[in-house]
Amino acid sequence: MILSLLWQDGRLYVGTGNRGDLLRIDENLDVEMLEKDLEQQVMCLAAGLRKGELLTGTGDAGRVVRYGPGFIKEGLYTSEVFDAKFAARLGAITWTGTFPPGTSVELSTQSGNVAEPDASWSEWSALYQTSGQAVTSPPARFLRYRVRLKTAIPQSAPEVDGVKIAYLASNQPPRVKSVKVTTPADKGRNSSKPGGSGQVEISWQAEDPNGDQMRYALDFRMRGDAAWRTLEEKTDKTSYTWKTEGVPDGSYEVRVTASDEPENPKDKALSHSRVSLPFMVDNTRPLVVVTVRGALPGARKTAADVTMTDGASLIKAAEYSLDSGEWQAILPDDGIYDSKSEKATVELDNLEPGEHTLAVRATDENENVGAASQTFKMK
Repeated sequence: MILSLLWQDGRLYVGTGNRGDLLRIDENLDVEMLEKDLEQQVMCLAAGLRKGELLTGTGDAGRVVRYGPGFIKEGLYTSEVFDAKFAARLGAITWTGTFPPGTSVELSTQSGNVAEPDASWSEWSALYQTSGQAVTSPPARFLRYRVRLKTAIPQSAPEVDGVKIAYLASNQPPRVKSVKVTTPADKGRNSSKPGGSGQVEISWQAEDPNGDQMRYALDFRMRGDAAWRTLEEKTDKTSYTWKTEGVPDGSYEVRVTASDEPENPKDKALSHSRVSLPFMVDNTRPLVVVTVRGALPGARKTAADVTMTDGASLIKAAEYSLDSGEWQAILPDDGIYDSKSEKATVELDNLEPGEHTLAVRATDENENVGAASQTFKMK
């Protein structure tokens, strides 16, 4: 809350309430804090009798504070608390600025592992009087510094432009957050498309607390095996297509390992692995057997017995076509596809005398399609 304003020497002075701050704003609209928490309110501002002199009238408690030209002999600045995110080794402290003859600066540091400085923080270090000295505060996550500025002459003062403190945060392991495996069955492909894809899509998400670049390795094993076999040793991608034709049908797991080696020495690099949920690899087509029953002479109908068997996954659908006609769905005899072996009956009627061909195809959960046909004659 602004309570007072004064224009003097090309600058605007501002007195605030509630916190009692005194600010100065120059022609570039840069704001400088002259005093902080002066009193509860800076009620009024006035130019003093001497050039460059400033008077402030405050409330709670009431008093007059006079600011004169020149510099005080000594000032102290304490920085904000800096967070390295993790415990960090501290390197050298350097600073830049203007230091006229008769002036000096002294810096010290303090470190701790809680965000608010308290009794658990280290004591303030011995003074650093030369830029480039090694920081003597103990390794920690949080750090702040203090600058003491001194002058022996009222017409001049030191000025610190910047302070840098080198640090190396402790390396944290990356984390594989999730591994997703998508099989042909998961994709819900059209059952009329012949043949399974013979491949699964693997994707994963990972993060590194230090923001390091990561590299990934992929391994697989049949569920129950102890040994892992390599799919990919080094990749910076987060997805992989695994062509599974070369492995036996069965239940498998994939392991993804993330390493931060690209940005850390090999002996310092860390890694983390996550194993996928089990998934089915099934590249074998269902076995279909079609047996057309004999028809009585003169009858225009007959039936066929169909047996469908798969060694790895459930039968999910079947269709038949008579004489290369339209494919029509078949239901199993028990009314539901729910096992690796199913039996069905195909009723055929309105058959003309002569030769006919019945074709049947069955699809398993992994989109593998098996087919069989039988040619028969009607008299």
